[in-house]
Amino acid sequence: MKRRFDQSQTPLFTAMKAHCSRTTIHMDVPGHKQGAGARELREYYGETTLRADLNSMYGMDNLLSPSGVIMEAERLAADLFGADAAYFLVNGTTSAIQTMILAACKPGDKIIIPRNVHKSVINALILSGAVPIYVQPEFSTRFGLTVCVSAEEYIKTIEENQDAKAVLVINPTYYGFVCDIKTVCDVAHSYGMMVLADEAHGTHLYFHDGLPIGAMDAGADMAGLSVHKTGGSFTQSSILLLSERYLSRSYVKTIANLTHTTSASYLLMSSLDVARKQLAENGEEMIQRTIEIADEIKRRVAETGLYHVVPDPSDPVSAFGYDKTKVVLNLRNLDITGVYMFDLLAGEYDIYVEFGDADNILLIPGIGSTFEEIPDIVNALEEIGRKHYTKDKRLAIDRSWFNVNMIFTPRNSFYKQKKRIPFQDAVGQISAEFVMFYPPGIPILAPGELITKDAYDYIMLLLEENATITGIEDPTASTINVIVPEDDDMFR
Repeated sequence: MKRRFDQSQTPLFTAMKAHCSRTTIHMDVPGHKQGAGARELREYYGETTLRADLNSMYGMDNLLSPSGVIMEAERLAADLFGADAAYFLVNGTTSAIQTMILAACKPGDKIIIPRNVHKSVINALILSGAVPIYVQPEFSTRFGLTVCVSAEEYIKTIEENQDAKAVLVINPTYYGFVCDIKTVCDVAHSYGMMVLADEAHGTHLYFHDGLPIGAMDAGADMAGLSVHKTGGSFTQSSILLLSERYLSRSYVKTIANLTHTTSASYLLMSSLDVARKQLAENGEEMIQRTIEIADEIKRRVAETGLYHVVPDPSDPVSAFGYDKTKVVLNLRNLDITGVYMFDLLAGEYDIYVEFGDADNILLIPGIGSTFEEIPDIVNALEEIGRKHYTKDKRLAIDRSWFNVNMIFTPRNSFYKQKKRIPFQDAVGQISAEFVMFYPPGIPILAPGELITKDAYDYIMLLLEENATITGIEDPTASTINVIVPEDDDMFR
């Protein structure tokens, strides 16, 4: 893609460095005054870091209404990713999801979304009052994992709900699967629907031809990128991209400011500026190395004969495409779950993988990974695998039941009368809160959904494995809030 601007520039980072190099007196916030009032932090993080913890000030622009160096940095980001506008975010891609849905939908508007979305999507439905039309992702019963929603399922749902305002696509999913997003964009646009892309794990897709297509290249109208996950910026820093096909940049900015902090971190924003430059100059080379590292891990792990590397061509459930930088290992040959494996690797080997579910573990090599780390990873996996190998292949936990039983919309559920009951008595009731495990933050139950026996059993299984439960008020999950039915339950 031809770029209009000089991507070697870092306007925000350069301005921040220039400011920090001067002797200044600060009678503004933050109160630590460039580290003078935070001795222990200064000694650990260094004076440079504390001096760079700035507030919006003269010469440093303001994220809520940028007109200087932040505006220039965002313009470079938009140019790099092929968007009409880009917005720096320091609330993570959660704020990008909120902005996209709030901008696209008014209360009561339909939005087509996959059920395997991150909790931020359901939260945005509560904030916006949009009504979800769920589409079901395919499920691999062989490996016990969710693949993705097919383009055919999206098209069918679009045609059945022609009054929907938007379609949300995950590109890629947490496990690395993608659908034919370009076809989804083309069909959605033919009905006047916006396409919103959750690209929390997709920043790197724009920089290598051997990976699935990025959402903006496919024709999406907005995309939220967690640049910190695969692009090299600091944790919590993200970018929202916009194509002005349906919405103006000024309107989207107004919506973004509804939920975004007024005290944006210059450490996070400047890291986006530098990560963008690095991706522009060396993105293809860095992503190529990441793919090679992932391929080498997969090859060497497969040679042990202890794990199944996903995706597997023999699996009848397949996706349109796959992010080759992801490493998903299935544990059906072992007598332990991925949750247990996750803890074992961290506790005994100091190896921190991204995620473990009932049947798999997920490793995410990145642009900072090295080939030298591979032997330790493979040796640890082989040692654990040999200890827990079983001749009787363990059947994957069947989650093909993962169909939505939405009784009330998320927003309506949030404000309904609730009562707390023992979780063991909750089957058949309507959940008034989230139940999910983190990572990945995908709800097993969301507000307004029927609590099924299968969902309850799966939650109990993960709790027995000491998985980290979130969303629910009772951290032990011995009780749960359920909705008390009302006589006037007209709007669901």
